[in-house]
Amino acid sequence: GTDYRCPDGLIGLEQRIRALAPVADEYGVMLDFHSGDDLSAATRRVIQRATQGRLHFKVSPMLQILVAEVLSQYDPPRFARWWDDAVAYARREAEAGSRLAVDCLREWAEAVDPAPSVHHSLFHHYGFRYVGQRDAQGQFLHREEFYDLAPEFFDACQARIADYLCTLAEELF
Repeated sequence: GTDYRCPDGLIGLEQRIRALAPVADEYGVMLDFHSGDDLSAATRRVIQRATQGRLHFKVSPMLQILVAEVLSQYDPPRFARWWDDAVAYARREAEAGSRLAVDCLREWAEAVDPAPSVHHSLFHHYGFRYVGQRDAQGQFLHREEFYDLAPEFFDACQARIADYLCTLAEELF
């Protein structure tokens, strides 16, 4: 949820990337931008200019968040279960001493609109567990909940994801 913020700004970021890109090319690899899903369009355009589009750009957890956003509109009770799991996970992590979890829970408690939403940092950081959670035999616990959703749900997911990926492609490559 935080864009590039070093003191030298986007000019400094571009200079550093421009210095690293030829080194990566020399060794036959690409620069990897991990967790780029929450970077602004301006930051992404800097990355594109500096790498000339030769890069690896990780967008997780954004694809999952887009699916959750559509689910919250198409099937609020299912999204509520997912949300409740994210809250429970964040609380467990806060009790174990996670500063991030404490901050996310406090931010949610102080939010102008505390209604369950993918836009809360709590969901961004703790919503990933639900879809990947497994039982003792390694079977997914919640995946079945996603299989019987209406075709309109999947169409909406596909449209939302395609729009997001096309925007990234325009800005990065």
